[in-house]
Amino acid sequence: MACLLGETAVIERLHAAGMVAKTTSAAEFKMRVAGDVAKWASVIADANMERI
Repeated sequence: MACLLGETAVIERLHAAGMVAKTTSAAEFKMRVAGDVAKWASVIADANMERI
């Protein structure tokens, strides 16, 4: 994946779609996912939404 994100054509397509390519370590990715899960679980709980 890191090789793919280093290709100019891929970077240009991502930028055109409003995205920024960034590679991270497995540990950084794990921390990001854990943070996102906690954030959205809180939003769901605060809004009294049913978890599916």
